[in-house]
Amino acid sequence: IGMNADSIAVKSILESTEEIGMATGLIATVRITHATPASFYAHQINRGMYEEIASEMLTSGVDFFVGGGRNNFENRKDSLNYSDSLRNADYNIVYSIDSVEAPVLLPFGALCADVDMPQAHERGNFLPQAVDLAIKSLDARGNGFFLMVEGSQIDYQGHGNNTQGVVNEMLDFDRAIKIALDFAE
Repeated sequence: IGMNADSIAVKSILESTEEIGMATGLIATVRITHATPASFYAHQINRGMYEEIASEMLTSGVDFFVGGGRNNFENRKDSLNYSDSLRNADYNIVYSIDSVEAPVLLPFGALCADVDMPQAHERGNFLPQAVDLAIKSLDARGNGFFLMVEGSQIDYQGHGNNTQGVVNEMLDFDRAIKIALDFAE
């Protein structure tokens, strides 16, 4: 994760945009420590090192993140609580975005599930809501922003040969894309 074939850390696009003063955000429908979101802020030799990846959020500079993975931050083998560490670093950490209104004060993190978020048909409007919250919050900072949004469970449903699950996840992702396209327009 975030390393080349020789296990040397490489700079991500998120890190490059932070260097020029842009706000940054990550949204996933799985744990925020999973391979795709982690690749934007962490540098580990194995994508399964979820607790080590979670510990890197503290120094990552990510301004906004929403997803699952609370257990990787709080219920850890080493008994450390990175949610508390993030709070001590002035992050507003919440466990649901249902009552959060945009724009939120950055830095902000929402760990909305112990592991992964539920499937699309169970999580309701979570992904489009998270995208709207992110765009309004990051844009309020005023210097442009980078936002990575992953409809993560499209892949999960595909691996499970669950056609209806893929369709549900794609429709959910499409609603999230509409929020982004409306903003861009």
